[in-house]
Amino acid sequence: MESYVAEDVARAMLEKDPSLRAKFDAALAADPELAKSPERRLDWFYQRSPAWDERVNLLPIYRTAIDYRPLPP
Repeated sequence: MESYVAEDVARAMLEKDPSLRAKFDAALAADPELAKSPERRLDWFYQRSPAWDERVNLLPIYRTAIDYRPLPP
């Protein structure tokens, strides 16, 4: 998500869910690097937005019948 879009999304999320502000403040207090980095702060909101895909960077792994070997116990 581009920064200019993430900012708008973060503002909208904070307006929609006031409890999110407390969670964000707690995250800032717990992680000094998060507090220092605008990119990481926007990413924090992005990961909690509806646009976030939990399966990002997940690659499917297939086993073919030719290569099939039982896994060790």
